[in-house]
Amino acid sequence: MTILITGASRGIGAALAELLTKDHELILLSRTQIDDLPGVRSFRCDVGKREEVQSVAQTLREEGIHVDVLVNNAGWGSFVPVLDIGTEDLMGMFETMVAGNVHCAQAFVPGMIDKGRGTVINICSDVSKRVFPGGVAYCAVKHAQDALTKGMRMEWQEKGIRVMGVYPGIVSTTFAGNDPDELKDRALNAHSIANWIRRMIETSDEEVIDELILHPIQQLPG
Repeated sequence: MTILITGASRGIGAALAELLTKDHELILLSRTQIDDLPGVRSFRCDVGKREEVQSVAQTLREEGIHVDVLVNNAGWGSFVPVLDIGTEDLMGMFETMVAGNVHCAQAFVPGMIDKGRGTVINICSDVSKRVFPGGVAYCAVKHAQDALTKGMRMEWQEKGIRVMGVYPGIVSTTFAGNDPDELKDRALNAHSIANWIRRMIETSDEEVIDELILHPIQQLPG
């Protein structure tokens, strides 16, 4: 099985790559440098730029590589009040987490449809379903990603494509400048989330986990 992971240089993406590398063929995409994993293809690619994604897809096609599973994990956040959010940050988040999901889908899902099977997993957030002050713009983008995930599922289900969403709460990574050590006692572990994603990938093609919502027990839902 060939699995393509975006945003694979750190956090959940890096943990997932480390977990899957022994049993699957991996293709890793990131805007920044990716630590080398034996036998793993990696590309510097900004998923918010359609031409960069299409360039990767063309290279893989020329090498006869078919992507079976697409994990849209790339993301970043700007956390300021609504009156202070800049257009560049607002549109940048949208380009990475919404347009980026579309760009990757347009590049790799048609090949899945041709084979009548495939899996798309979008790494959303628990704030795809709620809002908090100081992060409204990020929440709005994640709400849009949630809507996109639902729409993809509706459009491709009859074509044999499984579309699943992962909605984690706070995670002990460097996301948004966080210190993982400070968060570890009150946050999810990236490797734990990676294990859940692996289960979603490896479950039967006839089964779909539409949504997986995870949060640490210390974090109240909603």
